[in-house]
Amino acid sequence: MRRGCFLGRRRDTHPSAGLRFTTGVRYRATVTIGDVKVTIRRGSQSLDEAQMSIEKASARLADASALAIATLRDSKRGEAAESRKALREAVDEVALVLRRIKAAKDHAAAYLAVIG
Repeated sequence: MRRGCFLGRRRDTHPSAGLRFTTGVRYRATVTIGDVKVTIRRGSQSLDEAQMSIEKASARLADASALAIATLRDSKRGEAAESRKALREAVDEVALVLRRIKAAKDHAAAYLAVIG
C-alpha cells in the first residue's frame, strides 16, 4: 500500500497524521442557519451576563475609587498621584469594556436580523 496516495476507493494512510482514510468519500460538517442563530443567541446571553457582572464590579470600583481618591486627595507623594491615576484608568477601562459589550450585542442583533 502506498503511503499518502489517494487512488480510487483504496484505503491509504496519511503520512503526517497516521490516520486511515477511505478515498472517494468526503465528510463535510454541515452548519445550518438555525445552528448559527442559536450560537449567536447564546453568545448574546453570555454578553448580558458579562455586562451584569462588570456593572456590579464597576459599582464596587466606583465606591472604592471615591474613597481612595478622597483619602489621597491632599497627599503630595508620588505614590498617591500614581494611585489616583491608576484608579481613574481602571474606571475608564470598565467604561470601555461596557461599550464594547454593547457594540458586540448590537452587531449580533443586526446579524440575526439579516439572516432572518
